Amino acid sequence: MQRNGVRLMTDISKGVIRAEFPYYVFYTSLMRLQCVAIASLIRLKKLKKRGDNQMSERMEFNKKGEEVLEFLDIYGAVRLRYMERLFPNSDKIISYLIKNQRLFIISDESYISTDPGHRPDKCLTAALGVLADVLERVQGYTKATPPAQISFVTHSGDYYEIIYVGYGMEAMVTAALETQLAAKKLNQVKTDTAKRMIIVEDIHQIERLNIKGTTRFALVKPDGSLNYYKAGS
Repeated sequence: MQRNGVRLMTDISKGVIRAEFPYYVFYTSLMRLQCVAIASLIRLKKLKKRGDNQMSERMEFNKKGEEVLEFLDIYGAVRLRYMERLFPNSDKIISYLIKNQRLFIISDESYISTDPGHRPDKCLTAALGVLADVLERVQGYTKATPPAQISFVTHSGDYYEIIYVGYGMEAMVTAALETQLAAKKLNQVKTDTAKRMIIVEDIHQIERLNIKGTTRFALVKPDGSLNYYKAGS
């Protein structure tokens, strides 16, 4: 006889009833177990991938955070609006570092620094503004040897210096550059091929400056904004 798809075999002589499962019942149960196992494996792989992605994102977040801190250790107090351009999509990282007191907002909440006692350097601040304006052309940059504030190399291989010339400091900066170039010649350094972007505080300074390699002048305004003038125009 058969009950629920299971055939019951009766052994009258021994008074025992034996159940024999048809093959398709066994096969169906095995398939269900395999499906459950596969689904569990897929779920575990998804969880692992999600965990790996989260770990990767956290590592990338920490890496960018260290880059921001290292940059500010070198350049001191930097305008927040320049940071947004020099380090795109860094607002969450900066907020996190401020919250954990590794960065501090200073000077009327428009600058950030790793040291709450830092005060902005107007020359370096203006140079960073110029750098932010030409960043798409820049392959790499560094803090430069005075009288330059920042030097950078473009994707096309040109070497530039950004130099701030305060009002009344034209002769002093020009002399410092000439001395620097003369020292390079004595040390048999290759011919100076640097291009220079000169920052001034007053438009009338431009006619008093004759610095080799100048390609552009940048007039810095009290609010930190910059107007550019082509050299020789």
